[in-house]
Amino acid sequence: MLRKNENNRTENTDYRELYENAHDPILIYSLPDLVILDANNAAFKVYGYDRNELIGLSLNNLSTDADAIKKNSKKLSEEKVYMKFETVHKSKSGKLIDFEVNATLFNYKGKLVILAIHRDITKRKKLEEDLINAKIKAEKSDRLKSEFLAQMSHEIRTPVNTMLSFTSLLKSELYDMLDEDQKDSFSLIESGGKRLIRTVDSLLTMAQIQSGNYEIKKEEVDLSNDIIRSIYESYKPTAESKNLEFRVIKGSENFKVIADDYSLRQLFTNLVDNAIKYTDSGFVEIRMFRDNSNDTKVTVKDSGIGISKEYQSKLFTPFSQEDSGYSRKYEGSGMGLALVKHYCEINNLTISLESNKNKGAAFTVTFPEKNVF
Repeated sequence: MLRKNENNRTENTDYRELYENAHDPILIYSLPDLVILDANNAAFKVYGYDRNELIGLSLNNLSTDADAIKKNSKKLSEEKVYMKFETVHKSKSGKLIDFEVNATLFNYKGKLVILAIHRDITKRKKLEEDLINAKIKAEKSDRLKSEFLAQMSHEIRTPVNTMLSFTSLLKSELYDMLDEDQKDSFSLIESGGKRLIRTVDSLLTMAQIQSGNYEIKKEEVDLSNDIIRSIYESYKPTAESKNLEFRVIKGSENFKVIADDYSLRQLFTNLVDNAIKYTDSGFVEIRMFRDNSNDTKVTVKDSGIGISKEYQSKLFTPFSQEDSGYSRKYEGSGMGLALVKHYCEINNLTISLESNKNKGAAFTVTFPEKNVF
């Protein structure tokens, strides 16, 4: 019996040492009046009270929300459950401290009381608040950027479209009176205006995608008879003007997919536009086929200037171009392939490249079998 009592005293001493030396503040308070009966060293340090000041103090003197304290204590005493909640207390100096509280019922000197471990989460809450504020700020910035670009798009489109309309009208009215140089001048005005509108559209689309405001509409799309055919017909005159062989290879099979029509159309428009732009002689080819995994692939291949191995890692970065500066031979904003990459991602497609400098390029877009029917 004597040995048992000695063991109990040793055990109680060990628990007391753990309690006193715990890193987190621990409060023991009575029910239902919530008077602090005991506290550990960490509690005195964090709250800034001496032992004789803190012991006997009502928990309401520490809490910034007395109603929540009463509600949680009542629930704990009635339901006899372990509770975890967050609260805000104030120290003796008035400093507010965010706590994560783990509370349970506890037998203290023959009475049922509450033992609550308070973990200081002030830094975590501040970080969470900073993250929320940063998110709000970023969303506001994205919204303002989108609004600005939309407004700029309107401000640029309106006069440019007016200019293009009058240019087309003048050209048709005066065509028989113009010499070849004057006809070329009209063509330059038209191509320059259309290029400016395409650049504005690309900027606006890029901003929408990056801010998460680009809305996609997945639907049944006829890839071969609609999208590829219309792009082919649209770019055929441009290819012929450069004496390029422009061909589509697909066999007798039709290819229908589930995708966002607009982004898919823009994806292949950009690839074909680049292929023709960067090819001065030879061919541009669009090939559609199914591989051994039954995935549908569309390859846009050309015999153009190609892309160096060193540059390929930067290929899909916005505004990047292998040949940069005012001396560059080919025009462009550097957004085309960056948009292609984004268009692939929002449609759950993959894109790969095979190319060497001065040996042409082949971009292959893969549609998973589940996206094809």
